[in-house]
Amino acid sequence: MIRTHFLMQYLADPELRSTIQSATNKSEAFNGFAKWAFFGGEGVITHNRRIEQRKCVKFNHLVANCLIFYNVHVISEALQKLNQEGAELGEQVVAALSPYVRQHINRFGRYQLDLTQPPPPLNYDIRVVTSKKKSAGFVASEAQKKAKAKQKKKKSARQMKLFS
Repeated sequence: MIRTHFLMQYLADPELRSTIQSATNKSEAFNGFAKWAFFGGEGVITHNRRIEQRKCVKFNHLVANCLIFYNVHVISEALQKLNQEGAELGEQVVAALSPYVRQHINRFGRYQLDLTQPPPPLNYDIRVVTSKKKSAGFVASEAQKKAKAKQKKKKSARQMKLFS
């Protein structure tokens, strides 16, 4: 009964379908990136013991998340530089950026890690031209961000009700 209700809601609500499709796409993009980042064996885990399999998955996700963090840092620096040069960054342009780029990564290179060096800070104040206020060109204010987060929370709560 619950599945039938959810299926009917899914078919009737284009926004719900869009949300689910978006989440699926993000998950698939991460999985593809993590598979690419997997070292050796083309992503096949050769261990028979469950604990070793879990370690492989966790270590792979750790490496993938570190690469994603680095990519986000580099992209943020590039966007900040464009901001400083006076370029207007459109909402759609920024939304199309992906942290899963890999052309610049040498998977099998030699790396030296300095574990005493803290990760670089991310700049969250990059100006983006929004579709509503093209002349202002700034990221939404804190109040707007909180309102948007509240809307997402309500939407999520509404979707969770479908499962109960």
